[in-house]
Amino acid sequence: MTDKRQSLYSLRHWFQDQLTKRDVIDRAQAQLMGHKFHRPQYGFGKDLSDLRDIIDRFAL
Repeated sequence: MTDKRQSLYSLRHWFQDQLTKRDVIDRAQAQLMGHKFHRPQYGFGKDLSDLRDIIDRFAL
C-alpha cells in the first residue's frame, strides 16, 4: 500500500465492488464477505468449489 488512507477495510470495499462488477450473485457475495443473507433460505448456497472458482478470478 502506498496511500496511508488505505486499510484492510478499504480492501473489503474493493473486493465487494469487484464481486458486483463481475455479476456475482448477492447470496455468493454475502458468503464470501462473511455477511448474513436476509432472505428466506432455500438450499445451502454455493459450495466451496464454486466459491473458490469465484475467488480464482482475482488471482494475480
